[in-house]
Amino acid sequence: MEVKCGSPGNGTNTEFISITEGDPEEVYNYTCSHGFRLDPDNLTVVCQLNTNGTIASWSLTPPTCSKVKCGSPGNGTNTESISITEGDPEEAYNYTCSHGFRLDPDNLTVVCQLNTNGTIASWSLTPPTCSKVKCGSPGNGTNTESISITEGDPEEVYNYTCSHGFRLDPDNLTVVCQLNTNGTIASWSLTPPTCSKVKCGSPGNGTNTESISITEGNPEESYNYTCSHGFRLDPNNLTVVCQLNSNGTIASWSLPPPTCSTTAKIFVTDEDTEYKIFVADLQDDLDFTHIPSTKQPRSITYDSVEKKIYWADKETERVYRADVDGENREEVTSESSDGTYGLM
Repeated sequence: MEVKCGSPGNGTNTEFISITEGDPEEVYNYTCSHGFRLDPDNLTVVCQLNTNGTIASWSLTPPTCSKVKCGSPGNGTNTESISITEGDPEEAYNYTCSHGFRLDPDNLTVVCQLNTNGTIASWSLTPPTCSKVKCGSPGNGTNTESISITEGDPEEVYNYTCSHGFRLDPDNLTVVCQLNTNGTIASWSLTPPTCSKVKCGSPGNGTNTESISITEGNPEESYNYTCSHGFRLDPNNLTVVCQLNSNGTIASWSLPPPTCSTTAKIFVTDEDTEYKIFVADLQDDLDFTHIPSTKQPRSITYDSVEKKIYWADKETERVYRADVDGENREEVTSESSDGTYGLM
């Protein structure tokens, strides 16, 4: 009777065997199941006779195929250290960018994949490189100089400059590139600023001038003061101009509020004119106007302290006084006084 080997037996994680016996010197090749592998030398068995030729047996016991796995996916650039040393097929690994770095999430996930034969496993992507998180351009402000940067690193500071003739609180002109808590997004600490036009405040009321009519002034704007009635000043000292400093950050009026002085006046009576006193500012070109009076005013004098005019009336033989415009007239002498014809 011919000596033969029996069935070589099923291995572990191998395809089912296709023979039930083997002749001496017959070879049988095991095949690892899909997704498993083994050194090919350990997958081949041979039916061998013993020395006496009375017993036949297979050269190796049924093999055990090991699961095909991916090795370590490897550390990326600017990523957290990886936490696995190998991966099973279909297993996914998610890289995490280091704080202050980022990458499209689709490029941070790798999957352990088998080749067509199921004998080799590899990761779907090479280790990623995360880029530094940066702020984009801070953007031009309103009435500011054009910005000089297109992006900013975290903690980088950018100082806006208001255009000439505009200004803003310096604290609102500085922006800082800041990271969010996760370190994945960077943004500027403030929105682009709006600088306001530099203006002069109110020029302020002068002394003995009409009340001012403006509360502020634009650069190069002029304001003309008007002396109150009965006061005057060189016209050159009545005009103020809103002016910018060299840096264009401060505006101020060219002169302080003026002081108008009392105008010297001349008072005249006319024997042929009743109920009027003629008055003019004492200057080169006398321009007389008249103020109301008694019927026949004579002998006029002026009290510069009280700013009153005094005169005697020829008809009533009394002394009167009034404001320089003829208002608030009153009799100074009493009815029992003797007739008065002049003043000293």
